[in-house]
Amino acid sequence: MNLKINKLFLWILVIFVWMGVFYLGFNLLIHKDGTLSKREGMILVEIARKTIDGEKYDGTIPPGLKMNRPVFVSVYQDGERVSCLGYTYTTMPLYMSVEMLSEGHKIDRTVDYEVVVTVFREYETIGSKEEIVPGKGLLVEQDGRVGVVLPLTFEEQNLTSEKALKLAVLKGDIPDFSWEKAEVKVFDAEVFRG
Repeated sequence: MNLKINKLFLWILVIFVWMGVFYLGFNLLIHKDGTLSKREGMILVEIARKTIDGEKYDGTIPPGLKMNRPVFVSVYQDGERVSCLGYTYTTMPLYMSVEMLSEGHKIDRTVDYEVVVTVFREYETIGSKEEIVPGKGLLVEQDGRVGVVLPLTFEEQNLTSEKALKLAVLKGDIPDFSWEKAEVKVFDAEVFRG
């Protein structure tokens, strides 16, 4: 009898291990390029809205939202961005980052609002302002200070590459910007609204 229980336990263990391997492998295939599905993006928007409204998201968290990714959460009212908080680097899962950032938004909730979640892709280091292009985000780091221009900001403010660089330097409060001392990066992003 004891031998049968041990064999049954062993088979159950083998099945769970294979299920785990399949689950991880399947999700790595889905997210091998780091993109999120529209459903995952809308879950991030829902997490942000619920958190801003003082509620807790109680739905399922898909595997893609458990990856560590830089993210910004912006709030718009009457078509204007009224609040924008984000992480340029992160050590926590995406859904947790969105929740924590959303707790920091202090807005007038008597006025309707829209949430925009911007999830960064990989950074690409560049060496000249000619490599700054609309549609991509911009990150400037120098002397421990960081300034970011989100991809949507290019469109909203009709920025040229030179104006975007100046804005990133201003946002990062970088007093003596220098291409030699700074690390300048561009990045693609996925944007979800709701």
